[in-house]
Amino acid sequence: MSLAGTPTGVSRAFKAGELEYPEPESVKMFQITAQGYERDVLLQTQITPPSDLKPGQTISLNGKATWMCCGDTCHPGQMKLSLDLPTAIKATPDAKWQPLFEKERADYARTSSAWTSQAEEEGLKVTLILKPAAGARPFLADEKVIFFTEDGWINSDEPQPQELSANGALTIHLTRADVYLSKTIPTELKGIVQRDGGWAKGEPWRSLSIEPKIIRK
Repeated sequence: MSLAGTPTGVSRAFKAGELEYPEPESVKMFQITAQGYERDVLLQTQITPPSDLKPGQTISLNGKATWMCCGDTCHPGQMKLSLDLPTAIKATPDAKWQPLFEKERADYARTSSAWTSQAEEEGLKVTLILKPAAGARPFLADEKVIFFTEDGWINSDEPQPQELSANGALTIHLTRADVYLSKTIPTELKGIVQRDGGWAKGEPWRSLSIEPKIIRK
């Protein structure tokens, strides 16, 4: 994200944070089970203005978006974006967009002390174990949990067999991806596990962010 058309006397020290993605979804790409979205999504970022920005000016935020849209075929795209905003002592939220942004943020993946996780790897097989702690909503016998890989280490198209133990822990069997684009082998299993009904008692959010250290055999 860059700042253009800077008013006289205003620094260019705007800072944009990392993009914030909505909770993941399981989609079909050709005949492959992939991670993506089949809906309009809002990618958010926090922009911090410079300390010398004064009310009554107009700033222009410029950026470039790139994306890949796949169904039966894949279509890459890109677009230059620009947004002119007036500066004010107190901002007035947009009545149309604020509720949509808030709804998306409410469904972000999050961490929780109600669950611990551990991961073991042997060859192409990865075993993920989720253990409940205080405040955890227990698993049902036939409940389905989906693991979404954050860095591409796990193959999203492979089945994820699951076993529920008598102590309430859930074991998920995963398969490593055939192709991994990063040059560095991960030391943690970074991803999101998703279940309907929520992870903590009385809290409906579905997506739990985890990154247990990978124990390799």
